[in-house]
Amino acid sequence: MSEPSSAPTPRARPPRNGLGIAALVLTALGIIGLIAGPVLPALFWAAGALTATATVLGVLGARRAQRAGTGNRGTAVTGAVLGAMATAWFLNGAMVTTNALQQVSCAAPTAGGGQQLRYDTTRCFEDGLQVTASSSKPYTPGKEEQRRQDSNTRGKRIVSVQITIRNGSTGMLDTGELYSIGANDAHGHTADPLFEGDDHSSGLGRTLLLPGMEKVITQRFALPSDSANHLKVGVDFAQAADNRTWLTVPHNESAVWSGPLR
Repeated sequence: MSEPSSAPTPRARPPRNGLGIAALVLTALGIIGLIAGPVLPALFWAAGALTATATVLGVLGARRAQRAGTGNRGTAVTGAVLGAMATAWFLNGAMVTTNALQQVSCAAPTAGGGQQLRYDTTRCFEDGLQVTASSSKPYTPGKEEQRRQDSNTRGKRIVSVQITIRNGSTGMLDTGELYSIGANDAHGHTADPLFEGDDHSSGLGRTLLLPGMEKVITQRFALPSDSANHLKVGVDFAQAADNRTWLTVPHNESAVWSGPLR
């Protein structure tokens, strides 16, 4: 009779590695805080600590899995990568809101928003929106543009104004249907917009501005020669309530620049 074979020895389980899971959980909480930051600023700053901690835990978890043979290495790497990306988002928003890198000199708003600013001055609103109108410049249209002109603009002086819109908040700014640009000549009459504003933005910045991003629009106006020595430019920002999301910063503001034409 053959001797009974011994029972197989159970394999020892690798030591647990919970650092990767902890990194993912902290990253998820941090992203929630970043998204809710424009509404509750305290959550934005708390999110920075969470995402930075998540990045460190993810790196430590990945190293432990490689050296000690523990599990969850993929989870740890994912937590580290997502944590680093969320931390970059936080640092970018923090530098924008604290004006650490790009110094912006803001004109103090007055009650009712009726203050007329000098050209090349930036109006900064409480919600983080920053708008600048450059000095108007003479503009000579090309042949194709001249063919598109109607009788109301022929013989008038054409000027070009550049509007820069910058997101100085920690949230996302949707500029898809946000702004309108108008102007008045020296006699207070409405200036004729010659062409649609040229938007120099591309990619994500064409409609959606992340913290620190900006877009530049060039608007041209036709002015009668007898009132073309002065120009007042107004930019209105209004976002309909039904177009707002909890990811975007709401706006209902206006700014006016006024000065002589070059």
